[in-house]
Amino acid sequence: MGDVAVGDELVAVDGTPTRVVRATEVMPGRPCYEVVFDDGTTIVADAWHEWATSTSGDPADVEVRTTEDVVASMRDGVAHSVARHDAAWKIVDVRAVESVPVRCVEIDHPTHLYLASHAGIPTHNSTLAIDIARAASIKNQKASVVFSLEMSRNEITMRLLSAEARVHLQKLRNGSMGDDDWQKLAGVMGKVSEAPMFIDDSPNMSLTEIRAKCRRLKQKHDLKLVVIDYLQLMSSGKKVESRQQEVSEFSRALKLLAKEIEVPVIALSQLNRGPEQRGDKKPQMSDLRESGCLTEDTRILRADTGAETTMGELFALNAKDVPVWALNDRLQYVRRHLTHVFPTGVKPVYRLRLASGKEIEATANHPFLTYDGWTPLGELEVGSRVGVPRHVPGPERNAEWDDRKVVMLARIVSGADVEQSYQSLRDEAWLDRELRIPESVHHLPKQQIALFLRTIAETRGEVVLDTTGSGRVVVRGSRVVLDGLSRLLLRFGISVRITAGDDGARLDVVGDDDLRRFLQEIGLGETDAAAAGELLAQVRAASGKSGDLGPRRMWDEVRDVLTAQVVAAGTRAVESDGRQRLGAVADVLDQADLEIEAVNDLVWDDVVSVEPMGEKQVFDATVLDTHNFIANGIAVHNSIEQDADMVILLHREDAYEKESPRAGEADLIVAKHRNGPTDTITVAFQGHYSRFVDMQV
Repeated sequence: MGDVAVGDELVAVDGTPTRVVRATEVMPGRPCYEVVFDDGTTIVADAWHEWATSTSGDPADVEVRTTEDVVASMRDGVAHSVARHDAAWKIVDVRAVESVPVRCVEIDHPTHLYLASHAGIPTHNSTLAIDIARAASIKNQKASVVFSLEMSRNEITMRLLSAEARVHLQKLRNGSMGDDDWQKLAGVMGKVSEAPMFIDDSPNMSLTEIRAKCRRLKQKHDLKLVVIDYLQLMSSGKKVESRQQEVSEFSRALKLLAKEIEVPVIALSQLNRGPEQRGDKKPQMSDLRESGCLTEDTRILRADTGAETTMGELFALNAKDVPVWALNDRLQYVRRHLTHVFPTGVKPVYRLRLASGKEIEATANHPFLTYDGWTPLGELEVGSRVGVPRHVPGPERNAEWDDRKVVMLARIVSGADVEQSYQSLRDEAWLDRELRIPESVHHLPKQQIALFLRTIAETRGEVVLDTTGSGRVVVRGSRVVLDGLSRLLLRFGISVRITAGDDGARLDVVGDDDLRRFLQEIGLGETDAAAAGELLAQVRAASGKSGDLGPRRMWDEVRDVLTAQVVAAGTRAVESDGRQRLGAVADVLDQADLEIEAVNDLVWDDVVSVEPMGEKQVFDATVLDTHNFIANGIAVHNSIEQDADMVILLHREDAYEKESPRAGEADLIVAKHRNGPTDTITVAFQGHYSRFVDMQV
């Protein structure tokens, strides 16, 4: 199932070919069963897979039942047979097995039922990999091993015999071979059985098992080739932030294995849905990545200048190795390099809006940081909390100005009347367009940024005190200016909320810790000086509270830890306290996760809406080492670079166009070759023999 894509054809339950119109991604963690048939065939399916079965023995008396339904009725002694167009297979056993990753497909057939065996599923990648192993072991007597996490050992053996003897694979399966076929088969049985080829079809195999078996085979049989079918079905057995990152770790580990045992390792990989969205359906390197995508107007925060640039601009400039801010393992922002931005096609996108006013458009599978790790946008709900920067360090380059120039520029940005000439600022391109904070302001040292912010707050800001005794600092202006102010405030560890109204946008500083920092380090000058002093006194008195309490689940963990520890009598339970108290709890309880939460550079922002925005051109990027960056003021994950020494993509035009003049041809696209040239090699695909051959054969 891993190789089935939209446009492929399967055999429907009535024996007619039917087109695949929809296919899901690989889904791990679902309850699975092994279904055993009377001919010895086994198929692993999840609990909700649907079967066309008969309990009466009459092929006309067929009902659609799930695997769970079949299990329940067989426990009651009811026998099932699976209906086919030419026969019926009796189910002799259904037993629960360890969960393995599964996929679901939808076909263009009234019954929506297809034959779920390798007789009806085109496994072109598997065929090519087995062909390579066949050439090594049968043709050249070199030891090879095939780790098949999808096909059984018997199925692979039948494919080998069909390819070597040139006997129709379907005849081999159903036992309808003629005398000539038997003679061909007898002629190759000896060399196939004697070939130094090892097949391991253990399900849900871990990387540790594969490594141990390869080492033994290298020691005992001088192993020369390793084939793994396929990466997405491997399991690490440990919790990871994202499935994409886990698969990337497999890839790197296999590369190290190849270096250790000095043997080439061929790892098959499932492509994403990228080729289906192109006119020619040809696969590309970017189709190996499963991370989500962002629209071209998405703004990326740079670490060299402190300013933002869009994905579209970076792509148009072919920018390489752009310094950005990325979260490390302790959730603190460090400088890393964004290697490049690349387009990933036109895809449906959704707008994520947060309580702070931050917005971003991304595909449903783009990961955002939550307390449970990197989570796709499609799994976020209203009320979910995602990580946004609370603090970022200063840029790599600083340039100090005259203070008078800083004040003048701030007054211009705030819309104040400036009597004196500002001809010296006319070279700034932003003055000829909509007022915004120029990039050069982000290069200023911290004390001059504070001066810039204070001047704007003096002109456009005010202190608002309500009847409950609490208050806030409000700055009004255009959305583009306020977004720039929020980025500058990150230098001081101040989080804000931006909202839009009939009278324009406004920026609110609300949390006690944020207010204290703003009033102490920036201030409002002479504006509302008395109110500002009163508000500062209030927030200092309420220093035990914080605007950033972290996810509620974090405090549940604190209570769990306290319950598990021996707590001195009289110690009160932890309530909704802030980061400072959380850090103290972490020190006392020696809990590393809580300590990270207390000292990290994140604040947790509520999701207020997720709405579809139609299809748009989207892009992705790759950040070395940490694989994340700041986009539109939100922590987002990135695409993980393909680190294989060689990448070969398989393309068959007639799989999508049945009237194609290239029927029976396949392109082997060498998309990456670290030590040589790239090229496209055309070969012939003989599906009935389950093999690829040179065009002249």
